[in-house]
Amino acid sequence: MIKVYNILMTALWPIIRIYLNHRIKIGKEDIKRFNERIGIYKQARPDGKLIWFHAASVGESISIISLIKDLSQVHNILITSGTTSSAKVLSSMLPSNVIHQFVPIDRRSYVKSFLNHFRPNLAFFVESEIWPNLLNETKKQNIKIIIGSARITPKPILYYKLQQSFFQTFIPLIDLVIPQDSYTKEFYEAIAPQEKITDICNLKLGSNPLPFDDSELERLQRSLANRKILLAASTHDNEEDLIAQCHYNLRKQYPGLLTIIAPRHPGRSDSILQYLAKHNLTVSQRSKGEEITSKTDIYLADTIGEMGLFFKLSPISLMGGTLVNIGGHNILEPAQLNSLIIIGPYTQNFTDVINIFKQNQAITQIQDQIELEQKIALLLNNQNEINKQIVAQNKIMIEFAQIRENYVNIIKKML
Repeated sequence: MIKVYNILMTALWPIIRIYLNHRIKIGKEDIKRFNERIGIYKQARPDGKLIWFHAASVGESISIISLIKDLSQVHNILITSGTTSSAKVLSSMLPSNVIHQFVPIDRRSYVKSFLNHFRPNLAFFVESEIWPNLLNETKKQNIKIIIGSARITPKPILYYKLQQSFFQTFIPLIDLVIPQDSYTKEFYEAIAPQEKITDICNLKLGSNPLPFDDSELERLQRSLANRKILLAASTHDNEEDLIAQCHYNLRKQYPGLLTIIAPRHPGRSDSILQYLAKHNLTVSQRSKGEEITSKTDIYLADTIGEMGLFFKLSPISLMGGTLVNIGGHNILEPAQLNSLIIIGPYTQNFTDVINIFKQNQAITQIQDQIELEQKIALLLNNQNEINKQIVAQNKIMIEFAQIRENYVNIIKKML
């Protein structure tokens, strides 16, 4: 399979290069650091053992920040990612002694150049980052490979079987798989020797809370002291329309209500503004530096790396990707910052975690827009109910605190 893959990479390279040039033009590649994508590096390798983490984009990068901070106290750390947004977030969150580089394009010569330059002692790929040359060339250099917080998204049975066939090719290259949920564990158990699979250990469960700017939080809290606040976090296409309608109906009961919409992809701002315009709502846009006024209905938080601020600011967080069939996003982020969690019917990405929260009455689930409006209306007028759920959320987070230490121990043993 890898031979066929490399033949195709060579044959399609002119087209791939055109695509990469397009990404540079639209700002999805950093032109100043594009050499890193083709195996040319200015950054020197530090002396001693080096642990290499690879995370695809923002979400995966954030999930390993706490682990990296723990390990960086005694180990050299290199982290690679593939997006400019992840690089921006990491630059503000990583310890100064941690190296960030863009991951090389999965062309054999670029990957070999990367590995020859940095010579990592251990490779840790986050969630589902399976790149044929990256894995194959890493293994050729006798570098141990962990797939950490491994995650397979539920798919129809035919796609599931194709996925297993694809992943099975690479199992001999992987030393250890640490699944983050039961679905992923069962997926790997069907194609890999048992000794290569650990117990379920979701790295996101053990991460520290998202950071936020204390002074900015205080400023917003002062200016919004007399207003009810609702956060819609990591929203997707078609969800903003539902949230706007929900706000429009609720503001009759709560005239000062402010709804903060933080889209999963801030680049969708223009289309979101079109949705909101249909509902005759007054919008302030954070990326343009617009202030929240007494007339602001919706605050469009279309910036990167500030989710911690908005989870901390809002007592209620509606998690995006659950009102449409995306499958949801990390509910632990609001839980860690004392924001009550509301989810819709689509939660297949985090089934195990959500079941734990349900069993402990630490989450609120709604099935449709009508129920969403009813539940928010009830909560906005009942601080005791909010406090009760937050206490339940906090108990779960205390139990999850051991997980990061488990990862540290696994990595130390592998080294």
